Amino acid sequence: MVAACWCRIAGKVSGNCGGKTSGLPVNKDKAASACPEVTALLADAERRAQLGARARARVAAHFTWPRLIHIALEAYARAMAARQPGAGSIGSTNPETL
Repeated sequence: MVAACWCRIAGKVSGNCGGKTSGLPVNKDKAASACPEVTALLADAERRAQLGARARARVAAHFTWPRLIHIALEAYARAMAARQPGAGSIGSTNPETL
């Protein structure tokens, strides 16, 4: 199954975002199997609102520009450390140490 909502928790990718989903589970090989779920969702304004609110909250918590910049800088630091031992450290965001 592939879920419309993906979370990385403890190194694993999961469709369950902190105990609450913000999307519909969809089998990537059988997309038509999602039709009943989508049809039900179209008829359920309250559920659509709940899923939308959860998705917005997840984006606000995990995909802000400062957080994405921090993640990118950590990745660059790991790449530099792997390329030149001692050139940088994981988690360092100081350009002087990268």
